[in-house]
Amino acid sequence: EIAVYGYHPVLIEPIAVLVLPSQHKPGLLKAGRIRWYGISERDCSFFSLLCNEETRRHTRSPVPGKLRFKAYASESDVEEIAASYKAFWDAEKSAGLAPRVFICMELRDAYFLWKVTGVATIYYPAIIFFQDEAMSDFASAVYLRQFDEMRRNDALSAAFSLNRHEGPPVAMVAQSPYLAESIAYHTQSRLPSVRPLALYVGTKYSPNSTLSGGGGSLLVLCARTRLMMSHSCRGLFRESRRLLPSSTRVRLRLPPGDSDVVHGLSFEEVSTFDATVLVPWNIAVTTFTELYAMHMPMFVPDSLWLARLWPKQMTSYGRAHPNLHRELREPALPARHPTPYPSMDSVTRDFPAMLYWAEHYAHIHELPGVRSFTSIPALLWSLHYGHKTLMEAD
Repeated sequence: EIAVYGYHPVLIEPIAVLVLPSQHKPGLLKAGRIRWYGISERDCSFFSLLCNEETRRHTRSPVPGKLRFKAYASESDVEEIAASYKAFWDAEKSAGLAPRVFICMELRDAYFLWKVTGVATIYYPAIIFFQDEAMSDFASAVYLRQFDEMRRNDALSAAFSLNRHEGPPVAMVAQSPYLAESIAYHTQSRLPSVRPLALYVGTKYSPNSTLSGGGGSLLVLCARTRLMMSHSCRGLFRESRRLLPSSTRVRLRLPPGDSDVVHGLSFEEVSTFDATVLVPWNIAVTTFTELYAMHMPMFVPDSLWLARLWPKQMTSYGRAHPNLHRELREPALPARHPTPYPSMDSVTRDFPAMLYWAEHYAHIHELPGVRSFTSIPALLWSLHYGHKTLMEAD
């Protein structure tokens, strides 16, 4: 039995790797042995291969939000938070939960559950590592202490056999090379990263399918408000579409979106489109991996444009957290990389860093089946005049 603690759907990746077979390995577990605390009903419905009413669990004694995201101000705060995680564990254990492994994506969840349960833990950082609770001097010291304690018990660490182990084994694996490097920026400790496989997608590219009527058109995905408002994205593509002759065969599907819903289409529906235009809203967007796993031809902004897109999320987060650049441990050697948090508020100063991460850590432009474009009009004109069909544009 595996317990998963966290609301974010990106946690489906390590679950899928453990459960689903691939060309490289058999499935290691049965999906019915997964217990996922925090996943919403809507997100669960997208992962029907692995998530259902049996998988999705409701906590009997939830950790209150005010404690999950509380900034540490004293040791009594740390003790109060630990007690809340213990109450969660005691309630679930008494109801029969007996996992061999916990999977978490935030350090606070991973650390305290590892401490109070005595269960092996997979820590899978997949969002911004430096969270709200670590912004003050005291809080950042606690944050680093917790990270270091888990790292000493990390079975994937080169020094694991040399360390004094203080608890059950841990496996710490970053979701992307960018996240691994951002963690190294703060801690001077470099975690391994594994590119997501998106085994949970469960469907392949089928543009001739009549299941949803997507075939013959181009799906456009950029409906994240951290990138651009949905109506702005749709407006830009509609205006560019008007540049083409009315007889053009290029048809666009511009689904609406809001702050946390990208497009609302199932993987099966997405697979029926001829191709997808994906405008990434961060440096390691999971949607790209999902589309690539279904063998979907894709068009993405070139690295020069991507460099001006991906820092929008970091800029927004940095405005609310001026200490985002804090290094938790003094670096022993000169930095290998520029700051992983360049700001759109200082484009002239930070653009070289934006471009550096886009060129070396986005890992999308060099893949087969992916074509870059420099502007929306250039893309649509190329599809209309340069290629007879969307597939020829691949």
